[in-house]
Amino acid sequence: MIRFRRLSRPRRRDGGYVTVVVLTFAGLMAALVAATLNVARPSVGQALVNIDDMQADGLLEAGISTAGLALYSANRPVQSIDGFAVPLETGAIRLTIKAEAGRIDINAARPEMLSGIYAAAGTGALKPSEFAALVLDWRDRNSRVRPGGAEREEYAALGLDHRPRDGPFLSLEELLLLPGMTQEDYQRLLPYLTVFNPLGDIDPGSAEMPVLLSVPNMSESEALGIRSAFNSPDSTQRERNQLIRPYQRYLTADGSDVFRVLVEARLNNGYTKSVEAVLMPGFRRIPYHVLYWRVLDPPEVPS
Repeated sequence: MIRFRRLSRPRRRDGGYVTVVVLTFAGLMAALVAATLNVARPSVGQALVNIDDMQADGLLEAGISTAGLALYSANRPVQSIDGFAVPLETGAIRLTIKAEAGRIDINAARPEMLSGIYAAAGTGALKPSEFAALVLDWRDRNSRVRPGGAEREEYAALGLDHRPRDGPFLSLEELLLLPGMTQEDYQRLLPYLTVFNPLGDIDPGSAEMPVLLSVPNMSESEALGIRSAFNSPDSTQRERNQLIRPYQRYLTADGSDVFRVLVEARLNNGYTKSVEAVLMPGFRRIPYHVLYWRVLDPPEVPS
């Protein structure tokens, strides 16, 4: 069983660099990709392989490895590598890193947090309470239907081929299996949800405003103040604890050792590709594990 642990939130220490071991690894990755392409180039045209895509994949792999080694081998604070750009032989990578505890875990969240995030970010196709009930009925192990929810009989009556799992969500994509859940709802909720924060508490320093505003009775001014304090290098652990005391049922002043990493790769010719991954600490000689990996769609170009 995978065990997640809390880490004390690191104080900001901007070193302005990543460690030599990280850069060395990234350089080796880039050299390996370049060598592979040089060997394969005569057959690339025949096989219609996109060289740009292969080179970008090499940079993305190097970016994830750079982030993983910096976080878990070199123990660099997140603030010192978030936004870091690394130039390599075939292009450059840029890292964006946030603690996964800034997201609401649909397997651990309380009903009021689920209804709160839908009210803050959903389309209104469902009532916030219906969204919460559907999520809870999917993940609980009983057959009792909550008001606005659905169990096996309700799924069958709607003519759906699937039934609620009566167990945890394995991915966020399974939200699309909920009755009444639209693709637009899913896309709007996606940035604020996860299945990789099983302790359930929210880290205000990593949370977006819709997540903080999902906390019952939290005002926008309070959310802004708490988030600002958590991201200030001058705030103390005691001050952060005091700020979240009224909301300690939902928020935590401890950090997280699970991180979501966005890597943006840009080749020297302008070709771009991005990937999003979730990393957690490894075991023994393996510094980290990749829990999730998704290639992001390129941004739409205005017509």
